[in-house]
Amino acid sequence: MKIKKEYIPVISFVVILFFILVLFVPKFRQTLLAYHESIKDLLTSSYSINGWILLFFILFSVIGFSFVLYQLYYTQPIRAFYMSYKTDTIKDAVWKWQWQESSIEHLWCYCPTCNSELSYESDHLLFQTTFTCPYCNKEVTKMEGSNVNYVLNFIKREIRRNIQRQIKEKTQK
Repeated sequence: MKIKKEYIPVISFVVILFFILVLFVPKFRQTLLAYHESIKDLLTSSYSINGWILLFFILFSVIGFSFVLYQLYYTQPIRAFYMSYKTDTIKDAVWKWQWQESSIEHLWCYCPTCNSELSYESDHLLFQTTFTCPYCNKEVTKMEGSNVNYVLNFIKREIRRNIQRQIKEKTQK
């Protein structure tokens, strides 16, 4: 996980403050050493369960808790981001869709001029599909693929690529 630039001064301050307290405040150092001894006694003492097994339980609990926090704070904003992404202009046509969980449903293209649904005509010999506006009487776009389902799957892949690109840009900032 990449540390954001805004957090570097805060992390540096906390680390420096910790070392200053250890070096110059004897009471803090004694307390820290007492905790160190307590933890060492906890791990080396014999219980009905060994200390190292207890350490693994604690470690896996921390990892599990971290995973839950990651899901809450990082995955949910990304999901909210892509759930609001419902329209885009791809190959000169306006495409609109709805989300059903994480799948794209009710995908169709619309005229960029009058916003009406486009009709299509498939040419199997040229392996292309032409989308035209019945109201403007103009050809909006031609796409590779002699089947409209092929074109719709291509657009779904483009939508997912756009989402991945935007998520990558957001995480790099």
